[in-house]
Amino acid sequence: MLAAAFAASGETKAPATAAERVRSLAAQSYSRYLDLLPHEETLNIGAGPRMDRLVPFVSIEQEKRQRAHHRRVLAQLKAIPASGLRDTDRASAESYLQKAADSGDVHAALRLGMLLWERRDLDAAEEMLRSATDDPQGAYALGLLLWRERGNAGAAVEWLDRAAQADDPSAERDLGILLRENGDIQGAHHWLSRAADRDGEARHALAELVESH
Repeated sequence: MLAAAFAASGETKAPATAAERVRSLAAQSYSRYLDLLPHEETLNIGAGPRMDRLVPFVSIEQEKRQRAHHRRVLAQLKAIPASGLRDTDRASAESYLQKAADSGDVHAALRLGMLLWERRDLDAAEEMLRSATDDPQGAYALGLLLWRERGNAGAAVEWLDRAAQADDPSAERDLGILLRENGDIQGAHHWLSRAADRDGEARHALAELVESH
């Protein structure tokens, strides 16, 4: 999966394991970042006595190249299945995703939130997923966590509804099932009907709902 990315970066061989992929990608990212920084310039700052100060200078074009590279590396990290990561791999992936999430990347926040959930750090997962809710998939994931792990149906409905409004059949299905479980038969029928043409589980749930009512 990552062979093309490594070929484009000049690597002759893609690392074989998930751990090697994560470490190599992180190393490439840092190395490329350093390569993009030009020699420091000496500037005169302030009036009165001369003060020389070394400051880094990065041109617009260099910044674009740097950002593009980081996006490619991040995309590869986000594509590695969580099931393929050992504990040491997760630490590397989570560190990189955390930096991207801190810079406002909602897709990285979503991926990190799911990794945290999978290793049962629910408080950290919830916090991270809340920062990803500008993405409908982030709202959907947060809704699922609140429903399945917190037992907070009211809060879960709010976030599943936000994702369902974006025409996500999985969110529509799960919102319908949650509403059915909480006695809102009309709402459940509405959302399950919307999802039924695109989701087999929604069709089955809708048929059961119609039959029982």
